[in-house]
Amino acid sequence: MVLSTNAEYGAYLSPMYQSPDKNRRGINVYHMSEIQNVSGRSKEGKVINAEYQLPLFILTPNERECIARLNSDILGLVIGRMNKISSLQWNIVRKKKEEDREAEKLRAFKQIYDEYKDATLQDAIIRQRCVMNIKSELPDVKPDLSNFDNSLRRWRKRIKYTIEDSSQKIIDWLNSANLEDDFEEFQKKWVFDLMIHGSEAIYKKYINGALEDFYLLPGGSVFPLRSKYVGAQTGYVQMLAGYMPQIYFSNELLFDSYVPISARSYGLIPIEALINKISESLLFDKLAAERADGTKPPEKLVILGSNNNMFGDIGDAGFNVPINQEEQKRIETIVNEERKNAIRVISGHGTPVIADISKADTFESQSNRQTSLKKDIALVFSATPMEMGLAGSDDTSGRSTSETQERIERERGVFPIVRIIDKTITAKIIPYKFGSGWKLEHKTGLTEAEQIKLDSMMLTSGSYDINAIRETRGDEPYPEEIYDRPLGISQDNQSAGQNEMSPLYIREAN
Repeated sequence: MVLSTNAEYGAYLSPMYQSPDKNRRGINVYHMSEIQNVSGRSKEGKVINAEYQLPLFILTPNERECIARLNSDILGLVIGRMNKISSLQWNIVRKKKEEDREAEKLRAFKQIYDEYKDATLQDAIIRQRCVMNIKSELPDVKPDLSNFDNSLRRWRKRIKYTIEDSSQKIIDWLNSANLEDDFEEFQKKWVFDLMIHGSEAIYKKYINGALEDFYLLPGGSVFPLRSKYVGAQTGYVQMLAGYMPQIYFSNELLFDSYVPISARSYGLIPIEALINKISESLLFDKLAAERADGTKPPEKLVILGSNNNMFGDIGDAGFNVPINQEEQKRIETIVNEERKNAIRVISGHGTPVIADISKADTFESQSNRQTSLKKDIALVFSATPMEMGLAGSDDTSGRSTSETQERIERERGVFPIVRIIDKTITAKIIPYKFGSGWKLEHKTGLTEAEQIKLDSMMLTSGSYDINAIRETRGDEPYPEEIYDRPLGISQDNQSAGQNEMSPLYIREAN
């Protein structure tokens, strides 16, 4: 059936699809049945009706944690990431745009002062206005601006110390994240929830209107609200057995996904891709543990039949026939009994047949599949062979290869999680307590050789001066003026490359 017009298509649809929302655009789910209604209590105590996307999980949150506890490969990888990320050095730094903009403004005034050197009244007025604007920020500068560079450097140092005092307050506050955790423990929980549950939810607790503490809610208990169409208000619902659902909004709760996708509001859970192989591994581990003390079912089976002579004494033609039911039951009991010294002798009549009923040949193949599981876990969680404890090939030895593996580990597995932490704390935690302009930065973890190489590349690019690189590393800048210019750029070239400011700008600035 071909529908040629929109009107025909609309008439063809059943009444259930012709809702008041028929003119809305941007469908948010594959099928309407994915959206479920939920009633929950808000922060103000009101009961709110909302919509969320039905969670289609293979594992419950408790089952995910159980698998993480029982599987040594996953637990080892997760603990390794938890320890590595929580032990990274971090700092609270000021966003430098405002300070850099003010410094460029002062340099521009100095540049105009140098340009207007004629002995005219207008030039003298312009130069005096430049000095006044500079002195408003640099009170220790001389009237002839001969010590401008040193004064600007001292101004930067004063700003730096002021910022350090303020940032230390934020650091102290973050280090006591809540009444239960310091920031190191908080980050460990954060990493665990992201890797095992595929998401994390942070509850922000306010006292007298001010943010005081922030807590991680139980992993897997929070889901974003989601309507049939895009553009709805962002909210979250926490659902736990035995409790009434609670509705949160962005000013009270934060939510991050480890593997976000467009089709599911809650993203993907990596551990679900491994469930079949992990189940197989756990069953094999249980079987091996049960046999570790040498107790196992019989490995050899002796089969006996009853020799029956169908002609009695007339002839010697006899046939082996199955033994009776009682005898079979007796033998089955013997065969199925687990014990040490597993060779059993079965009494009976007839010619015995020896059969090998051991399962020793399966242990080797199962052990190989255990190694295959390690590789699958590494693939799903973007882990390197070093993180999984795999020796790898013969080419993985040596310092250069080891450093390469470590760099890959940071870029593929560690830094994406660190980036989530930095982004969330910077944009959604600190501004609610200390205002904007601050950000959390974890150290890159570069080796000394990598840091030197990076500094050399920045220096030879012609875009960075030596003092800028030293300040970035936390070192004191050199006092000489030459170190404030990129290599290969003379004073004339630098002056020609700077933005010019007209006397009109000076008058407007005053």
